[in-house]
Amino acid sequence: MVILPEGLYYGRVDPDAIETLLQLHDDRRLQLDKYRGRSTFSLGEQAAEYFVRREHGIDGIDAVTEVAFDAEHGAYVVDVAAHGDNVAQRLAV
Repeated sequence: MVILPEGLYYGRVDPDAIETLLQLHDDRRLQLDKYRGRSTFSLGEQAAEYFVRREHGIDGIDAVTEVAFDAEHGAYVVDVAAHGDNVAQRLAV
């Protein structure tokens, strides 16, 4: 399943779960257990974003502000926006 205009990919979505997923989307949140990535990211960027979101429970659609490959360190970095009491941070994968 792809949700536009954000280009959000979801996998293995049962027809019964679509309404819940769309409600989460209206709330600007992702259903992390079905989320696969964004069409605007390369495969490596999608994987980095996915693992950071899953590990830290980051479900806000706009919470990840950038994903890029840091060639100097040989790792992807994922920038996460500040939310509530959390501070913006850069996480390496």
